[in-house]
Amino acid sequence: MTDLHVHILPGVDDGSPNLSTSLEMAEMAAQSGVRILAVTPHANQTGIEGVEDGYVNYDSEQLLELFYRLEQEIRKEHIPISLVRGMEIMSIGPLEKKIRERKLIPLHESRYYLIEVPFDMAPDGIRKRLLEFPAMGKIPVLAHPERYFCVQDSPELLYEFREMGAVLQMNKGSVFGRFGFSDVLTVLLSLHTSVELYKGGIVPLEEFAQMKRDNDILVNVRIAKTPGHFAYLTHRNTKTDFPVLAVSASKIGEEIRVAVGARPMKAELFGAGDLSEESAKKLAAQVKTDSNMRASAKFRSHLAEVLITRCFDKIKDVEKEEK
Repeated sequence: MTDLHVHILPGVDDGSPNLSTSLEMAEMAAQSGVRILAVTPHANQTGIEGVEDGYVNYDSEQLLELFYRLEQEIRKEHIPISLVRGMEIMSIGPLEKKIRERKLIPLHESRYYLIEVPFDMAPDGIRKRLLEFPAMGKIPVLAHPERYFCVQDSPELLYEFREMGAVLQMNKGSVFGRFGFSDVLTVLLSLHTSVELYKGGIVPLEEFAQMKRDNDILVNVRIAKTPGHFAYLTHRNTKTDFPVLAVSASKIGEEIRVAVGARPMKAELFGAGDLSEESAKKLAAQVKTDSNMRASAKFRSHLAEVLITRCFDKIKDVEKEEK
């Protein structure tokens, strides 16, 4: 098993602060079944040249020495894991020259480059960045796309990015619902989704979301390619804020599934008998909500009925168009 994205170099960026923490991370990964770790410090960060605030912005002797030292210490501790080099590259500004000059390096001397974009980048901006890599004979690996605001608003963009040739690297915490505001978990719950775990095998997502946290590795997310109709809506206090409430609905055959997230607890899955306003009202009454700095429980309960009704209406509109 290979982990493509780890901030394990000690004292380099916002990852491991010291060597002992790095060794603990390596031991935890090995216990989870990982045998190869791609060491991916942040690179090409805006406004940073050289070394500043702990960031080493481009490949350097310093990064190489840290890599070799960590590799040596891992062997000394007999941790059964191998390290390979890489970077998490902020995809802003001209990249081709920096790649040609090896200021920015790929994953394990391959054609694959782990990249990220600013969270608020528009879809057209991400498309432009992704298209630059095939032109260079390279393949982009898009880091944690579920964290980008445009993907949270329009999850179908993931399919488009994949069709453009990008590899998508998703964080386990996003699927697991480590954060109550996880848009990804909300969307995936409404679909026929399962996850493949390295040790635990294939598990339905609704079961996985309720499991206790462990060190197992999330290998794949599997979405059944079943024809159906889908809708996803959120309410946010500002465009770039986390959702106050998120609702995803699907109708596959005669089965209607509704997931409600950002309650502010972890997303929960519900079923409905039909797409009527009465069904939306009854379903919303089952949704447990709570208060936090973004909204009260009462307001979230109101939003649940509004957003579920609107999702149902969107699905009905699509069904009418197809007739």
